[in-house]
Amino acid sequence: MNVRTNNLVQFDWNGPANGGIRGTVFVDGTANTYELDDVDVVAVLEYALTARSKDDLRTFARDSLECDTTAADDLLDTLIETGFLLPADHENFVAYRTWMEKGWQRALFYHLRTRTVDVERPTPPDDREGTTRSGEPLEPPSATARDGPRIDLPDPDELPDESFRAVALRRRTHRNFSGTEMDLSTLSTVLHHSFGPVRAAFDHLEETPLAETEPGALRRAGLRVYPVVQRCRDVPPGVYEYDIREHALFRIRKFDTVEAADDAVTDAAHRQNHHTDAAVSLFFGSVFDHDRRWCPKSRGLRNSYVHVSEHAHRLILVATALRLRNFVTPALKDTRIDALVGVDGDDEAITYMVAIGE
Repeated sequence: MNVRTNNLVQFDWNGPANGGIRGTVFVDGTANTYELDDVDVVAVLEYALTARSKDDLRTFARDSLECDTTAADDLLDTLIETGFLLPADHENFVAYRTWMEKGWQRALFYHLRTRTVDVERPTPPDDREGTTRSGEPLEPPSATARDGPRIDLPDPDELPDESFRAVALRRRTHRNFSGTEMDLSTLSTVLHHSFGPVRAAFDHLEETPLAETEPGALRRAGLRVYPVVQRCRDVPPGVYEYDIREHALFRIRKFDTVEAADDAVTDAAHRQNHHTDAAVSLFFGSVFDHDRRWCPKSRGLRNSYVHVSEHAHRLILVATALRLRNFVTPALKDTRIDALVGVDGDDEAITYMVAIGE
């Protein structure tokens, strides 16, 4: 019988205190969590990502873990009994493949819908594509959470005197955080420097007729930012909207505990828990209504995704310059995150998340 590593295993890389590894295994609709004594077992599971015979795995485990045949057999039996390894024809693999194919089909549909073929207003052969132009200014998106309590952020600090090259080469994605509380001054510094270009774009749009605006300002402006504060001194755990122009937070939802804030983000991020113990998880709202007004052709949807990624990665670089860790993902459960921050998913949708902390 050939076996493969269960593709519905989720590891907690923080792990137990003894240096082992904890994994949650999904089999036949149920989930169980186990602790493995040795993190080197991951090498066996990686080797078994391709279907292998038990003899093949026994030899690999014996050689890689430097154990005898009996110990290798015991390990394989444990991995099979607990569901870390499954028969190669198990329905988990069929269901996962079907789910992935459907997801790609849906994404491909959106991609094809944004091609320049058969659009409502195709570009004439002898003309160039352009944005919507008029003599009126295009009002930039404004913060919407005005009814909640407001927190004015302190003046930001300057960024460290370090070259872009040094910061870019040090940038890493992290899957664990220390749980250290962030001070309000650091949060202020991160937000101010990360969204400075957006602030400048807002000012430009307010002062300039659309026909004279810079394309870069138009592209940067279709953004709202929703920090979920988990661990920040002087800021209660909760969901906030960051007012980019006023450099202030407006609370949308309050959490009674830090753990409740962690759980809310985990639930919205398809049960990923890499952000757990972060200080703040920032969600990026793409304001499609704004982007659609300046770029009415359907390919503008692609621009929205590209530009929100630009904002997110600027945030990552600012956090890296301040010696903060980050975890980034666009894998969000739309209905959950829309409900959490209060957007409709149509005129505006949450498309990116960056968690930061020590």
